[in-house]
Amino acid sequence: MSFGLRTMLPALLAFGCVMVSFAASENEATQQVLDFEEVTATIEAIESLDEKAEAWGQAGMLYHARHLSYIALQAYTNALAINEDPRWFYLRGIAYREQGELGKATADFRQVTVLDPDYMPAWYRLGAGLLVRGDIEKAADALQTADELAPNSALVLMGQADVAKEQGQLEEARSILLRAIKIAPDAGQLAYKLAMVHRRLGDVAEARRWLAIRGDRNTIPEIDDPWLLLVARLSQSGRFYARAGEWALERGDLLRAEQAYEQAVELDPDNEQASVAYSYVLGEAGRLGAALGEADRYLQRHPESPGVLYGKAWLLRLDVDTLDEAIESVTSALRWRDDDKYRALLAGLYLKSGRLAEATEQYSLLITKQPEQAYFRYWHGISQIAQGRCTAKRSVQTAIRQRATWGEAHRLLARIDAICGYGEAAFDRAIALQKARDSVDARITLAFSELGLGRTEAAHARARELLPHPDAQLLISAIDSGNLPMPYAPGSTAWLPAEVLSNDSHTLRSDGTEDRN
Repeated sequence: MSFGLRTMLPALLAFGCVMVSFAASENEATQQVLDFEEVTATIEAIESLDEKAEAWGQAGMLYHARHLSYIALQAYTNALAINEDPRWFYLRGIAYREQGELGKATADFRQVTVLDPDYMPAWYRLGAGLLVRGDIEKAADALQTADELAPNSALVLMGQADVAKEQGQLEEARSILLRAIKIAPDAGQLAYKLAMVHRRLGDVAEARRWLAIRGDRNTIPEIDDPWLLLVARLSQSGRFYARAGEWALERGDLLRAEQAYEQAVELDPDNEQASVAYSYVLGEAGRLGAALGEADRYLQRHPESPGVLYGKAWLLRLDVDTLDEAIESVTSALRWRDDDKYRALLAGLYLKSGRLAEATEQYSLLITKQPEQAYFRYWHGISQIAQGRCTAKRSVQTAIRQRATWGEAHRLLARIDAICGYGEAAFDRAIALQKARDSVDARITLAFSELGLGRTEAAHARARELLPHPDAQLLISAIDSGNLPMPYAPGSTAWLPAEVLSNDSHTLRSDGTEDRN
């Protein structure tokens, strides 16, 4: 299981973990070069070309976020070899620029303007690159297009002022810079450029005034650059570590997942998804106390968090001594979010704790919301027959109509029929089950059907042959006492849905949904 963090880089969940090492504290954190060969092998195993290209591009973003631009370049290039997505051209251009390869960067920015002519930052960066290379006229054209797309961008105006200055139009440059600094008065670079223009104009006093305004600020105006912002956010928050943890978890590397999520919650203690995932990883590592501690830490800050409340209930679901607390936790989660997977866990907890009528009620609600879900009808039937109610037959029959090949449902229905007086139907179904698969369970079901037909001695003899199976002992004890049996022995996992069994028999995925067989 991993709890879901699938918002920004979903394609990368298809492959394994990027390897990052963390020291004991944030200040001592060390970064190892990501295992590019391993990532390559995993991405190349993706069959869909579109998904493969997306995975390469988004892998490049993560390398880029960790300032590994030389590896990011290769990842972006691999993505572009499959799909010429303007995002990857743009970000590769940024990476080339960071490596000092301005010619290649400019070529990539030019390609973006062809593929996505409305993306203003590409026009700005194309113009800036052309200006550095001395192609003044083409730089002016690119910056003019950027200005048309974003007429109030102080950064674009600064670029246009640089062009005017290179063309010897100092008054024009001064005028443009004055417009820009009204938009971005805190951008020290604008004040500095105004000082330099005034110096060239011979106005030393004005140059000094602008240098004083600049002070020790050397910032440039901001630019609205959504694609690059995604990379910046990865590097400036816990999202990178959450993503690294998610990859590790998908690959089953609990140690690295724990390290990554620990760093994520330290950087962003209010990130619900990271907290849920960290709790889960700690639980999977056998550190239940630490897992519950993380859940409680988050709930102290955000007691209304349905995801963490559900995650806490999930951690508590296996131990009979903590079932009441698990029920309380998931019930609280349902108050904040009416989620079917929350309700399914609650229903399973009620079954496990013996609160059968309440389990029936929850499964009835789930059936109302998802009438075509055979799984809920099956467990609705289990909760009824556990109370000795033969109305369970209808629920299981419907489940079989919805999922005709479900062997467990056929076995349950045969035993319910035997118990509830439908001996012939039970016998016919038991024979069919044995023909389909001659197992111990099928033979015990046949013994149940013998009892349903009134063939007590035959049922007893058949059950004796199948000892020490608990269901065979159950049937023998019922016959000897003159009582009707339950379909399964007390303590059998057949009474429990997947939600309340261990992960060996059931998996909760990273987005909080269940794998049901």
